[in-house]
Amino acid sequence: MKNRKRVLILLVGGSLLLGLAVTLAGLLANQKRWDRETAFATANYDGEALLATLAGSPAEPLDYPQVERGPLDPDLSNADEAWVVWTQDFAAKDGLSALLAWHRGKLPSDEWILTEEHPDKATFRKGEWTLSLIHDPRSDPPRLRREIRWTRDPSIL
Repeated sequence: MKNRKRVLILLVGGSLLLGLAVTLAGLLANQKRWDRETAFATANYDGEALLATLAGSPAEPLDYPQVERGPLDPDLSNADEAWVVWTQDFAAKDGLSALLAWHRGKLPSDEWILTEEHPDKATFRKGEWTLSLIHDPRSDPPRLRREIRWTRDPSIL
């Protein structure tokens, strides 16, 4: 009889501990998901504001800004990872230098630092943000692509 009671107590106690562990794991996963979604919402808001600042480019836009975000299926191993990218193509009749000069005038130089400048690519950085201008002379007609990327840095948030 004592062994049955002991086994019953161990089963009930083990079940309670397992239930508690599952509940805590669910709470942790939900907290990470909400942190990630909050970061995405902030990035989307800031990205749309940046796109509004950069409206009226001297180069003719060939399409609307395309938006991608990811990773699409986050789990606990990549819950801190998050990124959003806005891409848009422009006609390249004046080349990269004209669009680069225009962006230099629109982006505050004390915030956005030009970190890379080549004949076919220029990159600005500001914290978690990267703005790249890429010239593709092989496309027909030649195109310029603007890529605005936000990448979550867990050490900042």
